[in-house]
Amino acid sequence: MIALSSGAQHESIRPEQSKARVFWLDMPHPFFIRHLLAAALMLGAAGTRASHDPAGSEADYLGELPVVLSASRLAQPLADAPGSVTVIDRETIRASGAREIADLFRLVPGFLVGFSNGARPVVTYHGQSDEFSRRMQVLVDGRSAYSPYYLGGVNWNLLTIALEDIERIEVFRGSNSATYGANAFLGVANIITRHPSRHAGTRVAASLGDQGVRDTLFSHEGGAGALDYRFTVGRRHEHGLNDVYDDRHVGFFNLRADYRLGTRDELRFQAGASENSTGAGFPGNAGNPLRTLEGGSSYAQLQWTRSYGPDEELRLSAYYQRETGQERFIIPTPVPGITIPVDAGHTTSRSNIELQHTFQARPDMRVVWGLEARKDSVTSRQMFNTGDAQTTSLVRGFGNLEWRIHPLVLINAGGTLEHYSLTGTSLAPRLMANFQPMAGQTLRVGVSKAYRTPSLAEQKGDVRYYYSPLGTLAAWNHRSLGGLKPEQVVAHEIGYLGELRDLRLTLDARLYRERVSRILDLTPATPRNFINEDTARVRGLEYQAKWRGLPGTQVVLNQSFVRIASPDARLEESSPTHATTLFATLALPHDWDLSLAHHWVGAVRWLGFSERTEKYRRLDLRLAHRFRSGGTRGEVALTTQNVFSPYAEYRTSYLLSRRAFVSASLDF
Repeated sequence: MIALSSGAQHESIRPEQSKARVFWLDMPHPFFIRHLLAAALMLGAAGTRASHDPAGSEADYLGELPVVLSASRLAQPLADAPGSVTVIDRETIRASGAREIADLFRLVPGFLVGFSNGARPVVTYHGQSDEFSRRMQVLVDGRSAYSPYYLGGVNWNLLTIALEDIERIEVFRGSNSATYGANAFLGVANIITRHPSRHAGTRVAASLGDQGVRDTLFSHEGGAGALDYRFTVGRRHEHGLNDVYDDRHVGFFNLRADYRLGTRDELRFQAGASENSTGAGFPGNAGNPLRTLEGGSSYAQLQWTRSYGPDEELRLSAYYQRETGQERFIIPTPVPGITIPVDAGHTTSRSNIELQHTFQARPDMRVVWGLEARKDSVTSRQMFNTGDAQTTSLVRGFGNLEWRIHPLVLINAGGTLEHYSLTGTSLAPRLMANFQPMAGQTLRVGVSKAYRTPSLAEQKGDVRYYYSPLGTLAAWNHRSLGGLKPEQVVAHEIGYLGELRDLRLTLDARLYRERVSRILDLTPATPRNFINEDTARVRGLEYQAKWRGLPGTQVVLNQSFVRIASPDARLEESSPTHATTLFATLALPHDWDLSLAHHWVGAVRWLGFSERTEKYRRLDLRLAHRFRSGGTRGEVALTTQNVFSPYAEYRTSYLLSRRAFVSASLDF
């Protein structure tokens, strides 16, 4: 049901049906949508005519289109995937000039990136987030980075990975619990690292610039016989924002080793660790004094893969990861000698094992299915008023099939059945139909359901503060009553993917509505507790147009338009109603490259704050020169972030100013 008019209600719609029926009529900027769809149809016809071109340019163009793994766990070209996927490839990562992974999501339509201070990134999709973006799953080579501590989410400072080691990032824009279970609630980002055999040798790199930017990196790749390996160690340092205590130091190392056990079997071992130190607090605020937060993480992961042929594979993987945090400070009281000590330190651990089987069930059907089991443990006396470890466990089964029921129609169907120890059993299904009436043209229609399970802190938290040395209760801040249900979202979408070969243009558009229910929120009275109270209807349009011209040149235009309707006004303003990004790279003569990213972002109010950050624009520029001397290759680049005036993207008093830094790398 699609209507292109601006929103006048038809008389046949009864009042009790109007809210549900006029969704597609009440989209933002209907004039824009009407012309976008008309342009898509006309460009589709042009792409169809080009499909009959006998020249080799078509094959060259198709060779550039990515095959994605993250939509359904099946390797699929974008046209067959059950949803919109943005791929941030290795060349885009380099050209962006980003120093950390979180900044790359500025290039994905519908995503919002902010820094709760200069040291702590926040990444969210369609808003509904405070400084803990807990409704998106992030995977690193299949390992979940979603933290079991506090409200969940991702601590971007603890990812033990260098940008230089990433092959690509696949961002599935939309709910994907059908593939990855609870917490793949509004989206999934799958970070895939490079195979070590891609670049044998050594790399050294460094960056130096404004605001205390000092980064160093050392990486070595090699092999012996059937073994390929890579070892990377690096550090990042910066001062953060002006007049804010938010210095950041991040150090990490990572090891990956791939070993071929004959023609059918392969083992992959990965391990890593990281540490970070960040500033926090407000000057002159006795209840939130200046302090330094210390954190660390480590992991080990083993994966065995057996190939039975081009159409069948069995994979068994297991990993263990651990996270620690230290945060201590003292709150003074009016009584001399009496204070309130706070120790918010914590330790978490996760053990996970997964079996996955992919096979060709019949000539027109591929299937992937698997089982996964996980155990999380969190110890935090401050969070739970006890030193005992709090544990959760889950068991899930998942399955997805790709079925070409007609030469022009592809069905993606599947789901995840999951049992979580705190909330019981839930089923997250998805059904998507891809219509491909002509070469290079795909129309997607589908529906899915997803869940986000409450964290241990939401379900069992008991935060109390005691006077010292009296040992009596000073404040009871948070007391969970338990019995919480998972948050739920039901999403409907219509998508269009056009591969316009003669124009070397790809257009990916997504029109969606998401009904989010049982949203967890804190009650206002202390001791506060979480309840399933809020609801939200999210509807919008987002698209990405990518043009690849001459070699080394591309232009990407992203736009998103979002409206959130909710009884809670905070949720309604938690996402910009509009955002635009223009990203371009240009290959210049004599091995010079120029790239720019220009962002226009509307006003937003992050949850947890009464202040509203106004709309802003940001321009990042990067000029790089590549060189070669014998067997040594190198690059020198100057990156300037936020060329324009300072702006606020999280708190109105936290202004991001211009920052420039020089980067250099050598490969030998």
